[in-house]
Amino acid sequence: MQWIEANTSTEAKFLVNSFLAFGDTSPVGSDGGWWLPLLAGRANTAPPLTYGLERASDPDYPVKVAEFARQVQGADLDDPQVRILLREQGVTHVYIGEQGGHVNYDGDDVLDANVLLESPYYRMVYYQGKVWIFELLDGK
Repeated sequence: MQWIEANTSTEAKFLVNSFLAFGDTSPVGSDGGWWLPLLAGRANTAPPLTYGLERASDPDYPVKVAEFARQVQGADLDDPQVRILLREQGVTHVYIGEQGGHVNYDGDDVLDANVLLESPYYRMVYYQGKVWIFELLDGK
């Protein structure tokens, strides 16, 4: 988290591992990326679960967050349409935590560092232990 604070813009937003809970209506973080807003002051794609109970400036926010999670979970992150979606949502980085997306989730639809390492659209910018951070590169 200290590295993220020191080496990424305050405008950075991280795609993080999550899964849909509560009847597939709400994404829940499934590794350390869920803590980015609190511990590193950076936005992520899995807001605290209380977001569904809070009043948002956009009343459709809970639906939009869940729909984004449905579109990205298990998707091919190299797919041009997925990369466009990530950019539209302001995603600049991908975070994979030590548990690899398996905190309270045993499914297969998790972010895979090996896939991102092979991709021309992502660049590894940090690796320590089992934590990976990739930057989403510009490109068509």
